[in-house]
Amino acid sequence: MSLLFLYMRLKCEARLVLFLLILILIVSVFSVFVSEGVASEGRELEFEILEMGYISGYGEEAYIVVRTEAEWENVWEKHTVIQVSPEPLPEVNFSTHMLVCAFMGKRTTSGYSITIERIWDDGEAIHVEVVKRGPPEDFVVAQVVTCPYVIVLMERTDLHFVFHVVSENGETVEYVLDEFHTVALIIMLLTVLCVMFVALRIKGSS
Repeated sequence: MSLLFLYMRLKCEARLVLFLLILILIVSVFSVFVSEGVASEGRELEFEILEMGYISGYGEEAYIVVRTEAEWENVWEKHTVIQVSPEPLPEVNFSTHMLVCAFMGKRTTSGYSITIERIWDDGEAIHVEVVKRGPPEDFVVAQVVTCPYVIVLMERTDLHFVFHVVSENGETVEYVLDEFHTVALIIMLLTVLCVMFVALRIKGSS
């Protein structure tokens, strides 16, 4: 096989790979737009408050999804570490349910609170709307350190979570938990298939 023919063949293969990569990019971007469009029309999910209060061992802001007994024990241990006589660990059936926790972090006065307003499923992720509130105007606050928190129980799911957190001043910040996304998995698989295809073609032409 001549070098010129081999060069032309490799050039065609490179164009094919480029085309496939562009196609993957288009599919991934389209998936993001579709998921964003469906988010507002997602299915509302039921949940119930398991624990809610103003004193917690979590002195920093944190949003946690708990799917196992071991994870729950770790969260509860840190949450109750400041209690003289820690409350017993609430029982949860993790084969059917899971927990969503929102910790506001340390505040220097009373009057602060954090709530989970709604949870919905858009088919790609579970979205959680969290609202943080400060003391109302003209509210007499106590000069005491508080760490507001809320823990809710919901039906178990393997989808990843996105927290939409509304701060005291009304700004919204998104926190995406570090879990593997379905779209990312598809892109990775398609990329691997493209590389394998090109490798086999090059091997066959040598």
